[in-house]
Amino acid sequence: MTNGWAVFTHATDRASNRNLIDEGAIGVYSLGVPFNGSTPPAASSTKATIIWQDRREIEEIRVEGHPVELPAEVGEGETVVIVSGSSMSALMPLSRSRVGGKTGAVLDERGGDLVLDLYSYAGKPMEHADLHNASGGRLYAAFYFEIVERSEYADAVAFHKAVASAEIEDETVDHGKATHLTLSYTRPDHILGVEIDLKPFDLKRRWTETGDLGYRSSHRSPARTARVVSKSVMRR
Repeated sequence: MTNGWAVFTHATDRASNRNLIDEGAIGVYSLGVPFNGSTPPAASSTKATIIWQDRREIEEIRVEGHPVELPAEVGEGETVVIVSGSSMSALMPLSRSRVGGKTGAVLDERGGDLVLDLYSYAGKPMEHADLHNASGGRLYAAFYFEIVERSEYADAVAFHKAVASAEIEDETVDHGKATHLTLSYTRPDHILGVEIDLKPFDLKRRWTETGDLGYRSSHRSPARTARVVSKSVMRR
């Protein structure tokens, strides 16, 4: 998956004009479209892959605060924490399209790197258009990511508790001609949110605790017939 939108924020600096992409983000990615406009080949597997380079430099790999051996499954709502050098990073898979049976998340070593694969489909080859249609819009995968200096927390477990303590809103609403995905991540001092129309994969709005970042919604007010297709709110 190569096309995507994201909203970013610095973990301590609240000035919106100094946002850093590597300290806190909600990322949403979809299948890419070739630049030359040609029809992409059929796919037997679609996934979003997050890569931590050079597995040898990674000291700890934890899922839900517990050390794991590779390969490791990452369950629904679970948080991955990686300790490497002077930094720690955390990744929490959010919602993603699920077409077919194999739609799990797997941590493993590949090519000397640590990778997390977030599967949306695995099976017989399918055309991209058919995958999008089967998912009810653009096939997508979303996640929350945060990176901090190692000195900011006592250890990886403390960092995990902070990241996993957030309230997550993950809602998809069908308005007929539009299907809107709204994702938000909220802690007392840390808020991120993004709204995307999944059918054309257009960004409608994004915000942080400082307010709207300027991407105003272009869609009309939701019709009374709008219905919630999927919604998940997690609190820890």
